Parts: sequence; structure tokens; C-alpha cells
Amino acid sequence: MATNIRILHNFLTDAGGVTLTGATPTDATQYPVANVRDARIRKVTRLADESAAWLKFDFGAATQLKAWAFLHHNLTSAATVRLWGHTSNLGDTAGDWNGVATLVATFTHNNTGGGASGASFITAGLITSGAAASELPPRHLNGVAYFAQSFQWWFFHIADAANPAGYIELGRVVGGVYVEPTRFLLANYAADILDPGEEVQLEGVVQTMRRTQRRAHRYALGFRNIAAADLANHREMFLNVGNNQELLINPRPESDLNELIYGKLEGNMVVRKKVADYADIEWTVLEAA
Repeated sequence: MATNIRILHNFLTDAGGVTLTGATPTDATQYPVANVRDARIRKVTRLADESAAWLKFDFGAATQLKAWAFLHHNLTSAATVRLWGHTSNLGDTAGDWNGVATLVATFTHNNTGGGASGASFITAGLITSGAAASELPPRHLNGVAYFAQSFQWWFFHIADAANPAGYIELGRVVGGVYVEPTRFLLANYAADILDPGEEVQLEGVVQTMRRTQRRAHRYALGFRNIAAADLANHREMFLNVGNNQELLINPRPESDLNELIYGKLEGNMVVRKKVADYADIEWTVLEAA
């Protein structure tokens, strides 16, 4: 039994030739708009106007994107989140873009049934364990949309007037073209939650010290009977990011848009060659915390 998987490992929104602008931050030094391009997911931008927070990307020429994601946010379930695209810069407000530009995606809160061409975001309000959002891995605060559009200008807008923080916080915003292997991911995959904290014995005394660290998921993903074309895609991904750069994985977009993994590959690309040029592949992915 298997399910499809989408892997985004080339973040086109981070490219050197792409110009990023945005709404006024609460503190241009500590929380600048540029932080959405920082790989460290908790290095956030905070946009001061929670009712009209926006980011704008100028690619310099028409550029196809197939996925858009934002991670580690502080939105409420009442937020209106939209992405537009156009050939020109239409302005800095939703009114400038709405009805003129192409509305590429409208993100619906907890849209688990949105399917492989849907858009969804999840919020801290869905946490029922009693844990604070700050205590949970970043996967619990994300949004993603899938589409196929080509534009020079992309306008990402959030209106969340009831946000109790009084600002919009975003840790990472990425767009690009995902890879979807022909041979699907094995449906039975590991999704462990790690606690890297440790208890340290203090020298010469009976006390111990607890060194706490943020918890994160570690995924073990397997693919079986991969043909040559898919094997080439997997190799390209490993050569592109290795163990050093983050990538974005949605293990089963058709049934759960919200399971979005932002992290790094761990270890080597494990390939077991089989007859007739087929192969089995295994990946380990550690979520960025």
C-alpha cells in the first residue's frame, strides 16, 4: 500500500534575483521582512498591521510556481490568507490585487479534505493537549497551497484583525516547483517525536541540571521498486540539499495537506539496487525546530 508524496527542495523565492518587499514590521531591526528567507524557522518577521500584512516577490520575469508554504505563524482560525499573481506590480493592498490579478490560492483553515490541488493552514487553536504553541514542533503551525501558475509578481496577503498579538508573525515563506515521484511513498512510515533534552549530573554535588531543547519530529520514509527516472529525481534532491539545507515534504497531500515537514535530511541517501535497474530508497528527515 502506498500514497503519493510531494517534495520541495528548490525554494525559488529565496533566489538571489528575486526582490522581496513587505508591510512595515513592528521592529525593522529585530523582525525584518527578510527573516522569512532565513532557514531558521523561529527567526521570524512580525508585520505590524494584523489586518493588512503582506509580502511581495518580484521574480524579474514570469516564473512558474507549483507550491507555496508559510511556517511557524501566529494566525487565528479567522484569518483570511490569499496569494495573487500578476504580470505587473499592482500595489500594496489586497484591494489593488483583488479582481485584477489572478487569485492563485485562498488558504482555508484546517482544510484536510482539500486534496492535492487545495490550500490549507492550521493554527494553535487546534491544539487540544493543553500544550502551548511554543512547546510544539513547528509542523503544528503551517500553511500550504498547490497550483500551477506562472507570474513575475506574487502578492501574499494576510488579514487577521482579531489576532490578539496585534501583529502577524511569520517564520518562513517559500515557493517553488515540487517533485512528485511516480513511485509513491510507502504508507507505513515512521513519524517519531524526539526530545533532545538531557539531564546532566553536576560535579561534586547530588543535584542534576535539566538541559531542555525544543522537540521535533523525525521521519523515516521509504520507497520501493524505484525506476531510473524517479531514482534520478531523488539523487538530484540529495545533491541539491544534502544534509545541509532544509527542504519541504508533504507525505500525503491528497488526504492531509496539513502534514507538512520542514527540515533536513539525516545521513546518507540509502539505495539498494535490485533486478532490472530498480531500487529501494530510504530517507531520514529531521524536522527543523
